[in-house]
Amino acid sequence: KDKTPGENPELHTGGKRFVKKDKVSGDTLKDAIFELQGNDGTAIKWTAALIAANKAAIEAGQFSKTADTVTATSATVPPVAGETIYLLSDANGAFEIKGLAYGTVGQAANGTDSGSTDYQLVETKAPKDYSKLTAPVTFTVNAGSYQKDPTKISLGLADPDRVDNSKITIPQTGGIGSVAVIVAGLAIVGLGFIMKKRMAK
Repeated sequence: KDKTPGENPELHTGGKRFVKKDKVSGDTLKDAIFELQGNDGTAIKWTAALIAANKAAIEAGQFSKTADTVTATSATVPPVAGETIYLLSDANGAFEIKGLAYGTVGQAANGTDSGSTDYQLVETKAPKDYSKLTAPVTFTVNAGSYQKDPTKISLGLADPDRVDNSKITIPQTGGIGSVAVIVAGLAIVGLGFIMKKRMAK
């Protein structure tokens, strides 16, 4: 039979939601910045279609204009087509992306044969007092990655992927261990001084 226009569109798009949290406490973390990449490590750039698809998140400040400092987007500071996409976790640790292509041309938009495409996030700035992730965060975009069941009239959001960070650990100073080292050092210096005086005699 002839296909109904739009039944198998040339391009399917979907999205993904994330939440940034402390690895131990589970507290949400703001101001983490991630570069969006394809699964081959190629940076994904803003297009007019992606800007339109992410209008609400752009205006909510869930993207950054720069990689290593927080320069949140807004209605008056939008991204420009051709710029690299940087996702930014908000005050609730939330960030998201929509409008990403998935599957291949000719596949159904929904269902078991709708296909999927992998992407990755590379952290370019960690939240304050936290270590930056050393490995990319891989995620999959498909028909249900942003909405649980896109065939329903009332759309429910899919659960966000959790991205954890660990706090930076700094050796303690001023503790018992430090005192012991200082005392031992002074003892060695004192012993050396005594030996030197004896040899001088």
